[in-house]
Amino acid sequence: MNARALRDRTFAFLENLGFRPADNLPLPDVNCRLRPLAEIAARLMALDAVFTWVASSETNAAANRVRSYIHKNRLAEWMEPEEAAIVDLTRSNAHEAHVDTIGWKLENMWPLAWVLGYPVEPTLDATQIDSSISP
Repeated sequence: MNARALRDRTFAFLENLGFRPADNLPLPDVNCRLRPLAEIAARLMALDAVFTWVASSETNAAANRVRSYIHKNRLAEWMEPEEAAIVDLTRSNAHEAHVDTIGWKLENMWPLAWVLGYPVEPTLDATQIDSSISP
């Protein structure tokens, strides 16, 4: 499929869902491929570590266990600088400063998990993930 046809098909799909894509968006790169699955998994694990550091209690995920998970799997390499800065904070400071916004990391984890085989397809409705997706 050529770039124009792919863009037209994608825009039609989005418009059918009620979205209005900007007309000036560039054409897609039809030669673009997914990253290797190992890279997608590493990014998912990095997001999991950041989310867990902020949102989970010490009882549910001990700090030494989360730090070990990050170190053993070299997850800092897969974190954005601001994410690495969050896990460099103490657990309580990270929670206090980021608990109200860390949900976006969880939202970003769902499509990565889906690419890796998680059976529930992500939605485009921009609502919070409910407990059936993230127990």
